[in-house]
Amino acid sequence: MNCRVCDLTVGQSVVIFGLGAIGAIAAEILKSLGAGKVIGLDLNPNRLESAAKLKIDKVVNRQSPDWEAQIRKEIGSHGADIVIEASGSPRALADAFEIARTGAHIVVGSVYHDSANNFNLSPIMRKELKFFGAKGSYPYNSSN
Repeated sequence: MNCRVCDLTVGQSVVIFGLGAIGAIAAEILKSLGAGKVIGLDLNPNRLESAAKLKIDKVVNRQSPDWEAQIRKEIGSHGADIVIEASGSPRALADAFEIARTGAHIVVGSVYHDSANNFNLSPIMRKELKFFGAKGSYPYNSSN
C-alpha cells in the first residue's frame, strides 16, 4: 500500500481498520512520518497483541461494544484525520466513514471478498470525505 496517498500532515490522527501485514506496516510508516495518534482495530487477538508491540498508540478490539468511544477518547469527538481500511470488511469501511472527521482522507488498501452492495455512500458527501484507493500486491489476477 502506498502511504503517500494519505497526504499526511505532521500531527494528524490516524485510525487503521485491520492490523494484518498491510495495516501494521502502514501504522509503522505513518508514525515514522510524523502522525499524531495512531489507533489500530482488529478482531484477531494475536494481531492485537502483535500490534501493541509496534508504534501504535492504542489498539482496540473491534468486537468491543465501545470501540468507537475508545477511539474518540484518544482523538476527540471530531473524528480521525486519516482512516485506513485494511481489513477487507464492508462493515469496517462503513464504520471508517463514521469515525472520520469532516474533510478526512479515507484510504482503502484491501480487497473485499464479501459483497458491498447497497453500500451507503452519503457520508462521503455529507462529510466531504476524500476517498483514495491504494494498490497492493494481490495473490490473484485483479484485472476484472
